[in-house]
Amino acid sequence: MSYTRKPNYHFKTKLDTGINKVPDGMVVIVEDYDGEKKGFIKNSSTGLTASSTIQDAFTGLNIKVSTGGAITSYRFTATEGQTAFVTTGSTLSADPLVYSNGVLQDLGITYTVASKTVTFIDARTVNEKIVIVG
Repeated sequence: MSYTRKPNYHFKTKLDTGINKVPDGMVVIVEDYDGEKKGFIKNSSTGLTASSTIQDAFTGLNIKVSTGGAITSYRFTATEGQTAFVTTGSTLSADPLVYSNGVLQDLGITYTVASKTVTFIDARTVNEKIVIVG
């Protein structure tokens, strides 16, 4: 399997500018979109300028809501030796973003995914913070 991780582009609010610089097809995460963290996929740069906001892009159909609407994240605090972390929502995407103590992990190298479970290759340490996005 050939695997590449693409970056996400983060904005604080829907009124931030800079969406015109995000390449088409990339994930855009807005930390506060009317009080919620939301994820979008930018699908077109048509008509966007340096003064265009996230909201302008949404209104102009330059971005679409990613599958399921908002980005879903799951937070865990590991116990000593824990390897499996089971989410409570719907089935995870095939390549969720997984962080261990704030460090992005590599799918297939440090963890695997099956349905609602992320399994680390190596055991985690006590109080290690795990975040799964997707």
